[in-house]
Amino acid sequence: FVIGLALAMVRRYVVRPHHVQGQWDFMIGSLLLINVTGFLVEGLRLTIAPVPHGIWSWAGYGLAQVFLGFGVSPEMAAGWHLSLWLLHAGVSLLWIAALPFNNAAHLITTSANLIMQPLGTALPAGARLQPMDIENAEFFGVGKLEEFTWKQRMGFDACLRCGRCETVCPAYMSGTPLNPKQIIVSLSDGLRAELDQPVFTANADGEIIVGAEALVHPDALFSCTTCMACVEVCPAIIEIVDDIVDMRRYLALTEGALPGTAATTLRSMGTSGNPWGYAPEDRTAWSEGLDVPVATEGEEYEFLYWVGCSGSYDQRNQKVSRAFVRLLQAADVSFAIMKEESCTCESARRLGDEYLYQTATEVNIANLSKYSFKRVVCHCPHCFNTIANEFPDFGGSFEVIHHSQVLRELLESGRLKVPPAAADAARVTFHDSCYLGRYNNEFDAPRDSLRAAGVQVVDPPRAREKGLCCGGGGGKMWFEGEADTDVNIIRMEELLETKPDVVGVACPFCLTMMDAAKSTIGERAQDVDVRDVAEVLAAALDSGDALE
Repeated sequence: FVIGLALAMVRRYVVRPHHVQGQWDFMIGSLLLINVTGFLVEGLRLTIAPVPHGIWSWAGYGLAQVFLGFGVSPEMAAGWHLSLWLLHAGVSLLWIAALPFNNAAHLITTSANLIMQPLGTALPAGARLQPMDIENAEFFGVGKLEEFTWKQRMGFDACLRCGRCETVCPAYMSGTPLNPKQIIVSLSDGLRAELDQPVFTANADGEIIVGAEALVHPDALFSCTTCMACVEVCPAIIEIVDDIVDMRRYLALTEGALPGTAATTLRSMGTSGNPWGYAPEDRTAWSEGLDVPVATEGEEYEFLYWVGCSGSYDQRNQKVSRAFVRLLQAADVSFAIMKEESCTCESARRLGDEYLYQTATEVNIANLSKYSFKRVVCHCPHCFNTIANEFPDFGGSFEVIHHSQVLRELLESGRLKVPPAAADAARVTFHDSCYLGRYNNEFDAPRDSLRAAGVQVVDPPRAREKGLCCGGGGGKMWFEGEADTDVNIIRMEELLETKPDVVGVACPFCLTMMDAAKSTIGERAQDVDVRDVAEVLAAALDSGDALE
């Protein structure tokens, strides 16, 4: 214990890493004093009244031998013993009395927060955002401390201030205004200030906590990619992503304050059913020449392929859609696409526009419910997470599978057979999608599918649960933010360190962000392709010819 405290003091007061800065002086110093005086009291007791079994109290016994070696008499030891015992007891009781007023309160609050985690769900916090009752809500989002739920407020008080969230946050490491630790600490301090001085706010109804001069700055909130790396490493399991989205809801729905071009993108989602504002009737143009069946009522399909907006309209991601369709056709799979498909508005929800999300969800669920199919397959993890985990809150329960999981199934069952991949895809560094990986715990399906094509799959230093975000989640795909170095550049630099032939992805957002990073980096990345899992397999299916 003494060694641990000494190391803690060295780390905080000598090494001083940024993420562990905090007011621990009293707690560490008093704990060290309690422990050292406890050893001294025991040593003096054994000096006054030695017993044969005293050797088992090895620290105190050793100190007693030191005292005796220096000629300390039992009488002298008795006086010291009383003084040190009183100091030891006094500091111990003072430490307990001070517990509610300093950082060590997490001994109680963290335990309580862990105990009160929802039972019966394998989903991490953030994968299923709590829906708002739009019609009956007294307020939209969270703009005041009292508008957080009791569980969220308990989370703020449970913060250890250890800074682990800060060290893994891609937004923080890229130099944006976001520091997840600082947000939670600010909210915790705000709660304590309210307790110490009930009328600490500007008005009796509570002070707005989100704003340029408030506890939490909007730029910090909108820098979050909702990657959940912070939640993954948080020892108190504080639901940081949920807290951030709730405050974004206040900005989006109450203040109408969306960042950059996000408002234009959300408007296009609502009017055209896609982020770019392209014509809805052009949604299936990507499938021209592939003889892709369109779902009809009364027919039953093994899969309904939810293409998503990127796979439907973005020219680069259209190649992924076409590759996946060719693989399904090669495996003789019964599937269809839906002509009424429209944006899930997942990005809108993460940006805080719950109204737009719920409106789109009602329409999409109604359209999906018209057709008969066993499973919905998505190649976009954001669509996958939304339909699988969030649609059920609105009455849409469908069995949903990611395209990498389908490909693994088809390969393992023998329905899909591919020869070894082309030589230019011999070494694939796989980049994990946050919404497929941390959100839904699927890390193996894309890797297994790639290995089936005979390629060597390697992981970057930060992979799987510890993977680094591409920077496109949480609506960040649709607007530029303030940063020293964009997240996708940081991530691409890491991936290039593994010397790959191909950077493998399983998400259209990741594909777009990594392609953009490759262009920005330039010469060092020019010989490295960025390909979706389906593209690597389709290229192998074409006997190694480059996918057109």
